[in-house]
Amino acid sequence: MSLDARSVCVRIEERLAEYVGHRPVDPAVLRTVIRAAYSIRHFGLIAAIGEGLDDVYWGLPIDRETVSLIHHVGIVWRSSGGGVTLYAGAPDGWWTAALEAKSEARLLRALDGAVRPGRDLDDVEIVRLVSIVALAGALGWSAGFRHGQRLLVAGVPESGVAALDHGWVMFGLPGKGLTSLGAQVRRGIEGAAAERDWGHALAAFGDAADMASASAVWDLAGAQGRLSVLLGGAPLDGVDRAALAGRVTAAAVPAAADPVWIYMTWREGADRLIGLAACYLETNTRFVVSIGAEGRPADLALASALLLADRAHMIARPVVTWGGPKLLFQNLLPVMAAFHARTGGKAWLSVVCDCSFPLHGLGRFVDRLSDSRVMARAGIRLAPQYWHGEWDAATVEDLPALFGDAMAELFETGGAQKLVGLVGSHYPQLPKDFRLNASFINFGHTSRSITGIKSLDAQTYSVSPYDADFRWMSLTRLSQFVDTATEGGPTYARSHHPWMVRWIHSVLKTQDLHAGDPFFTASHAYAERLLTDPERFALFAATGGGMGPEMTFFDTYAYTHGLQADFLHLFAPYRLSVAEGEAIDPIIEDADASDYQFVRKVPMDPNDELLNFLSRRVIDDSGWAAFHWVAAGPRDAAATADPLPVLDDELMAVLVGTPFTVRDLLDRHRRVAILEADGRVRGLEGSLGEWHYQAGWLTIRFHDPRLGEKRYCGMGANRDRLTLVPDEIVDVQNGWSAFLDFPLARIPQASGPVATLDAAAALADGARPWVGSPMADSAMIAAFIDFERSTPTPTFRHPGRAIGIRGTGGHMLVLAAIADRPALLRLHGAAAADGRTAALLSVGDAADRAAWDALPAARPVFALHTDDLPGRWRLETVEADRTVNLHGDGRITDEAGDLLGHWRRASGGLRLFGIEGLRIALTTQARVRDGRWRLTGWGNPTMREQQSFALAQL
Repeated sequence: MSLDARSVCVRIEERLAEYVGHRPVDPAVLRTVIRAAYSIRHFGLIAAIGEGLDDVYWGLPIDRETVSLIHHVGIVWRSSGGGVTLYAGAPDGWWTAALEAKSEARLLRALDGAVRPGRDLDDVEIVRLVSIVALAGALGWSAGFRHGQRLLVAGVPESGVAALDHGWVMFGLPGKGLTSLGAQVRRGIEGAAAERDWGHALAAFGDAADMASASAVWDLAGAQGRLSVLLGGAPLDGVDRAALAGRVTAAAVPAAADPVWIYMTWREGADRLIGLAACYLETNTRFVVSIGAEGRPADLALASALLLADRAHMIARPVVTWGGPKLLFQNLLPVMAAFHARTGGKAWLSVVCDCSFPLHGLGRFVDRLSDSRVMARAGIRLAPQYWHGEWDAATVEDLPALFGDAMAELFETGGAQKLVGLVGSHYPQLPKDFRLNASFINFGHTSRSITGIKSLDAQTYSVSPYDADFRWMSLTRLSQFVDTATEGGPTYARSHHPWMVRWIHSVLKTQDLHAGDPFFTASHAYAERLLTDPERFALFAATGGGMGPEMTFFDTYAYTHGLQADFLHLFAPYRLSVAEGEAIDPIIEDADASDYQFVRKVPMDPNDELLNFLSRRVIDDSGWAAFHWVAAGPRDAAATADPLPVLDDELMAVLVGTPFTVRDLLDRHRRVAILEADGRVRGLEGSLGEWHYQAGWLTIRFHDPRLGEKRYCGMGANRDRLTLVPDEIVDVQNGWSAFLDFPLARIPQASGPVATLDAAAALADGARPWVGSPMADSAMIAAFIDFERSTPTPTFRHPGRAIGIRGTGGHMLVLAAIADRPALLRLHGAAAADGRTAALLSVGDAADRAAWDALPAARPVFALHTDDLPGRWRLETVEADRTVNLHGDGRITDEAGDLLGHWRRASGGLRLFGIEGLRIALTTQARVRDGRWRLTGWGNPTMREQQSFALAQL
């Protein structure tokens, strides 16, 4: 017998504890009950069921609209203390659509029906609209939060102000926001008179440009509810600014939270890199860039501006070849080891590429990773199964022989029947010939490159004579991709020896082999298990014998060891190579409903509609309690230094006249010598030869015929000495060559300026737009790039000019006009990179406004001198942070006083020598913020590797 909705609800209420406690939950019954309760607006029952089943209903196979209804009705019921029921009686299509919305995009579409042109909202409609504003705020949907408020301003009549006040208070929304909203409603009622007064105030500021006219604009904006358009300059406290911004409370990553590390592969385009990085620089997250270009990127000096940000790192280990085993293994595994060592609990490491874009701010990402409802969804962990999911057990067991037979048929008879029988796809979502059509067989007697495949254009893939490229990622584990000729050259496909095929098969057939994606999110637990498992080496070696080994290795390890919940694929399944506005809705729905965090293959276009939408979402997620501006001055090309530590003119100048020791590699035949200014190499017993230096190369022509002419550019160091190494193969044939050891204590120290940052000049320039963001580091690094060559960034850009600068000591204020609106800003310091200096500012508050008149005029220039260096500094690398002491005589020691290395002044920075993990290092970027200096640059852990570092003043 069928029951009506009310009877269903009565029965469930009578047995509520029993119903919510029963497992497993029947999804069909749950949907029927929820729909029945909603049809009679029994919100209290829906909220009670949702609370009782909170741990399971998210993962049930029911429609997302019903899941959203359970979740969202519970939010509005609890936030209103049940009061929403009084306004839930009459059916309303837009309200139901909003409550069921499984994404912010759908919520925005639902809201479009809330206000009809030419018709005022009644009291019930006002409270319902306020309920959706509260819902959007609780969900972190800032666009919906703001849009709902705009609709209230447009639709609330004078008679509805009381209902607006009542609903706002009932749902516990911020009081400052209500004050502003009420003022906006009243301004709409006043009409032309209010607009006239506003125009007069702005004109007066444009003419006078002083504190009095600026104050008049801010005061009138407060009275008329316009402060939301002045948040980038009006002196407010942080809570008021966040409320007036119409943004929800930021989902920040507090210091005590489990952190997120972002590991990004990068090939080229510094502007694009920094633009993307600006989306990831949340407090207490760590951002690591792995340089995977074929050689050093040409714009590394600009890319190094990224290092000005806290917890940002770059590494450049041996050149990788795309498709080969070095692509991720070479750089990712050391970073994963650092992640494991520096974090704990439920920390997460996300691997992304430089064509990825976040769908949320990282604060929201952390919230989701810690939410059991999100983590219960299996859809974010799926990866196709290889071998055991493709063939029967007998085929898997005999795979080397079957593979060998197929290869023999190809190159013995020119036939492919055995190959066709082996490679047919067993996945229903793929065409049966998918894998066969991704095979490339070379029947020629010379190596040939694969052509005509657009997706392979980024790298040259070559196939050896009479061999095959099976890049469908299953049988390729039994073939081999290798790097030949030069590092960074073509990626070659060729076959393993049959014995190697047998060994690889013996390892992999015992694994739960899966094909994943090289871009994943892994927990600390996954990293710990992988990095401490003695069996990992066999899997590493076995998967390394094929195209893109990381696409199998990491997923296979997760599935084999039951770590699927600790290894996620969070990229939305869209591959966007062109800007497609219609793709916004499905991507955002996936982000909100399926908990994806990233989208890949995005168009690198600063005007792309999707990416601009997502960058605004990142801004929204950061909150607005603080707002920062950065004013960058002109670029001085002459001041741009090579960011890498090399044997340059300046270092060479201090080595001339410094005694050194000539020795062979085996530390024999030691002779003391000096490079004299006249080009002679003088030893204790006379001339040893002649030297000259040009463009980074030192050449010595030794009189000793066993040594002959040697050229030097590479350097190494320990805590006592700097060593120049010969640019040649060293062996017994050349007597183990000649190495030059310079005692670090004997290299002269020069006192003088280390960094001089003219903030006043940057503020006065006005040629570049000022860059603003709620995220200080994002605004700072974005100020250095050309936005036309970048992706959209989570920043605002407006013309800015300083009207006046006042202050003393650590309290410096700037009165400015930004987009012709008055702004009162605090000057925190300055930053310099790539020949450009930028002033670092944040919006002031009421106390700053009151202090302005009493402060003297100022011209801020920040200077760091060698005399300021002695003391405690924090040396930061991706592996660890450690406290060091810089001494006036050039020594660097640890806290116990043990010698670590030496420092010397360089033009625009410092050189560091001998520190383990850096060996030779150079700072070329500088930042001072609130009186504390941060010097950043690059070091050489070995002669073939580079990684970034920072020295932060304590």
